[in-house]
Amino acid sequence: MRDGGDDPDPSTLRPRMIRAVLLWEFGPDIREHVDWRDMVDAMDRAMADDPRMGIEFHRLVAAMRR
Repeated sequence: MRDGGDDPDPSTLRPRMIRAVLLWEFGPDIREHVDWRDMVDAMDRAMADDPRMGIEFHRLVAAMRR
């Protein structure tokens, strides 16, 4: 993703982006929530399991590259 060449691996990028959005939205204290990891994992699985979400995620990454 750095040089705009290869597509990033969604399985590693999705959780990072989910965490970033949650931290941005709720602040760093959200990491102290007892269900923090479970929330991130559940959101990642939901995105991975829904083909529409995969398409939208790919579009988001492509738009961020521009």
